[in-house]
Amino acid sequence: MNTIANFFNKVKKLPIHLLVLFLLLIYAPIFLNLFFIYNRTLDTVSEEKLETMEQTLFQVSQSIDLNLHDIQQLAHQFTKQLGVQKGFQEFSNIGLSYRQNFVTFIERKSLEISESSYLVDSSFAISAEGLLIKSDTALHFDETVFLTDPNYEYMRDASRQENWHYVEAGSLFNSLDQEHVLFMMEPIYPISGDSVIGYFFIIIDQEAFTSLYADISLGSSSEILLYQEPTLPLFTSSLKKLPGEVWDAFSSHASHGVMEVDLNQIPHAIAYSPVREMDAILIGTVPADELIVSTQRGLRSSFRLLAFVSLLSGLWIIMTFIVFSKLASEKEVTHYRLTLTEQMNERLRMYKHDFSNHLQIIQGLLELDHPTHALDYVKTVGREGKLIHGQYEIGIPEIESTLFNAITTARQSGIEVEVHSVKLEEVPSVSLYALTKILTNLLKNAIEALESVEASQKKLTVNIRKELDDIVFEVINNVPLIDDNLANQIFQKGFTTKETGSGLGLHIVHNLVQQNNGLFSFKRSAQGNHFTVSFTQKG
Repeated sequence: MNTIANFFNKVKKLPIHLLVLFLLLIYAPIFLNLFFIYNRTLDTVSEEKLETMEQTLFQVSQSIDLNLHDIQQLAHQFTKQLGVQKGFQEFSNIGLSYRQNFVTFIERKSLEISESSYLVDSSFAISAEGLLIKSDTALHFDETVFLTDPNYEYMRDASRQENWHYVEAGSLFNSLDQEHVLFMMEPIYPISGDSVIGYFFIIIDQEAFTSLYADISLGSSSEILLYQEPTLPLFTSSLKKLPGEVWDAFSSHASHGVMEVDLNQIPHAIAYSPVREMDAILIGTVPADELIVSTQRGLRSSFRLLAFVSLLSGLWIIMTFIVFSKLASEKEVTHYRLTLTEQMNERLRMYKHDFSNHLQIIQGLLELDHPTHALDYVKTVGREGKLIHGQYEIGIPEIESTLFNAITTARQSGIEVEVHSVKLEEVPSVSLYALTKILTNLLKNAIEALESVEASQKKLTVNIRKELDDIVFEVINNVPLIDDNLANQIFQKGFTTKETGSGLGLHIVHNLVQQNNGLFSFKRSAQGNHFTVSFTQKG
């Protein structure tokens, strides 16, 4: 506790605004660093979320490709069966019973394929002559309309290699309660030759298929759509055109990636990945802010708590500083008052002693019947008292007491003392405590210097005068003279010219004068070492 009190005692003159500035210099770099960490963390989280989006969408597209490939393999295995190829090739040449057996076989195989995957809604086969064989009785086709539909002709184009198609239901699939249909179309070839003798169709269950990607969450406002063309996503009626730069990136690289694009003037993160089996692109979109919103909230909450704790810490430091400064000041004031009381008691004891001596001498002269000598003695004592009062009547009792103690000490050491002072009607702009401490240290330093040398004349001179608006206090010791080379070092802490000195006296004076906005100077002349302190008068 004493160590803390001593610290605050040393810095008690530090203004509060400087303390606040000191705290700001401490906290400012901390908060700037936190601000950098905050932004860097958000950038890192955003990069990680974008990478996660990309990887998630890639895995989903791989899953879709795998499922479509499995379905395509089922269709391929069906069309490559010799019985299927032979039956379609010779259907018009075989008997009725064989035809019925073939139709039953195709219906059974078609049903097996429909039941082998939850993604398959139904399947059917159709010959080049228009023979339609289906296992699902809910499917109703007009073979003539089906075979003459432009979409059917378009899909039969030998120059086209796509197996998967996404078309409007129209006349092709008018019995399905869907606007669009996703299906695959596998050609059936004869056992020998390359002319198409029929097609096998597998219609995909729309709800089951979209569950492969639509239920995947990339964020609370995320959306995943599948595109075969940039103008219209599959299985949705909303017209959400794919941004051109995304389609261009996909077309040029045909690989997965991620980018940031403005959609309806709102920044979005867009991840894309190809679905190669159906030559499509899977797109996932998330508002860019949503990638970091949860992290942002957590960081802001933590930083608000940290700022609150830092504010409380700063206020606690300031309040502690104020409290300890007041305690230190009160302790010093109390110590000063005790010291002053002891000095006054010492003066009273000296006065009492001198007064008793004078009374004994006067009493002795009177008892020895020398009244004339007694009267002369009284007059001499009176003149001495008037002389002392006239010399030291400064108008400030604290300064008079300080001078009296110093002069008494000096005279006891055989030092001649001269005091030249004006009466101070106005108090200097410095606390009396600080002023008496300054004068005490100056006088003590001068007396100790005079006591430390052998000289025929040792003289201490004290000048108190007014110069314009300043009150000047000057202390001069005639010996020993301080070397000019040491003049710049005498105010440094620990520096002394005396063998037993502490080097603190002039350092304390220098600090006290600065703290109280005064001036402190030193010069050497033929009269000795001049230590001068000046303060402005209080208005």
